[in-house]
Amino acid sequence: MGTPLLTLTLLLSGCSFESSGAPARDLDRPDSVSEVAWEWEAGSDTEWLNVLPVFGGIAVLDGAGVTVLDGGTGEVRWEYRPGSDRVVGAVTSDGAYVVLEEDDPDRRGSDRMHVVDAATGESVRESAFDLTSRRAPGSSGAQRWIRHSLSNVSLEHELWLNREDSEAVGLRWSDGEAAWSSSEVRDCDGIGAVGSLALVDEVLLGAVTCYPWDEQAAEDDPDHDPLYDTSLEFDSQVVAWNAVDGAELWRLDLPGAESPLESRNRRLTVHPSGVVSVDLTSRSSGYWIDPATAEYGLVEEAGVVGVFDEGRSLGLWRNGRYRIEDRSGEVSSRWSEPSGHEPPLVVSGGTLRVEDLEGASGEMVFARFHNEDTETELSREFGEGTEILPGAVVPGAVVVPYLDVEGGGVLGLR
Repeated sequence: MGTPLLTLTLLLSGCSFESSGAPARDLDRPDSVSEVAWEWEAGSDTEWLNVLPVFGGIAVLDGAGVTVLDGGTGEVRWEYRPGSDRVVGAVTSDGAYVVLEEDDPDRRGSDRMHVVDAATGESVRESAFDLTSRRAPGSSGAQRWIRHSLSNVSLEHELWLNREDSEAVGLRWSDGEAAWSSSEVRDCDGIGAVGSLALVDEVLLGAVTCYPWDEQAAEDDPDHDPLYDTSLEFDSQVVAWNAVDGAELWRLDLPGAESPLESRNRRLTVHPSGVVSVDLTSRSSGYWIDPATAEYGLVEEAGVVGVFDEGRSLGLWRNGRYRIEDRSGEVSSRWSEPSGHEPPLVVSGGTLRVEDLEGASGEMVFARFHNEDTETELSREFGEGTEILPGAVVPGAVVVPYLDVEGGGVLGLR
C-alpha cells in the first residue's frame, strides 16, 4: 500500500505535489466565469481528452494514462504513463481515487485494475482484479477513455460494486468472486435488468427494470420485443443496497420511462453534495435522490444538470430553458440557455455555453457565461482545425479541453 508511482510507471512528472512539499487542496467550485485563468498543454500525439473532477482539481485521461492538475493553477500534480496500449479510467464519487483499467505487466494479454490516490499519486492497489474477462468494450465519442463502472470501488471493504447479467454484485478484491449478489432482481417475474449504478459512501444505488415476458407470445410474434414496447406495464425503480453485504435498504418506484429500454438506460449521476440525479434519455423528466435519507423528488420537464447549496438547490435544463429550484420545487431564477442537444456547464451563479470550434482559426468567442442578468463572452486565439471537447466543473475551475494540430490542451476558466 502507498507505493510511489515512480516505481511503477514509465514516466512520472517531475512536478508532483508530493515532491514539491505543497499539500493537495480541496478547492471550492467557482460560482461564475469571466476569464481564462490557466492553460495546460497536452502532448503532440493526443487524440482525445476526457476530464473528470478529483480532490482539489482535475484528472485528464488521454488513452495512454492520466494527468492530475491543480484546479486553481493548472499545475501538474502527478502524471502516470504505464505504457499500456489502452488505458481507461474513472474517479470515485468523492473524488479521492482515480481507478484505471490497464495492461497487467505480469500477465501478457491480461488487464488489471489499478487504484491511485488522486491527491498524492500513490498506488493504493496495483492489481485488485484480473479484468481480462470483464474488459471494457471499445468506447467512442465523448466517453472514449471513461469506464463508469470503475468508479464504484470501496477501499475500506475491498469490494468492487458492479453489475453482472441481471444482478448487482459486490466482488471481493482478494479473489474476484462475489461477496454478495442482488437476489430480488433475479426473482423478477419476467426479465429483470440492473442498469446504471452509483456508489455514495456505503450506499449503492441501482436503476432496476422488470418487465413481463411471455414465451408463447414470443413464439407467435418473434419480431415483437417487449423491451421496446411503449404500451407495456413494467416496474421502473431505483434500489439502494448496503454496499458491504448487499442488504436492501429501500427502493423507489420512479415512473416516467416510456419503455423498458428507456428505463434500463436511465443514468444515475452523483453530484458533489452526494445527491444523485436520475435522468431519462429523453430528458422529459427526471428525479433527485438523497441516498443518506432516501428523500427524493420528481423534476418535471427537465433534467438535473447541477446541484448546489449542499444539495438544497437544483440546476435544471431542457431544450434551451434553465432554472434553479429548491427541493420543494420553488423556482428562484430562470433564463433561456440554448445549447443544442447537450446541456450547458453549470455553476451556482450561472451557465456556461461552450461553442463548437471545429475547423476554427484566429481570435474566437469559444464560450458564453450567462446568468439571469448578464452574458459574458470569453475569447481566445485558436489554431486551424481546433475542436472543443466536453468540459467539466471541477474544484477550482470550469475546465474546457480542446484538440488542435499541435495536440491540444485544457483551459481553466474562473
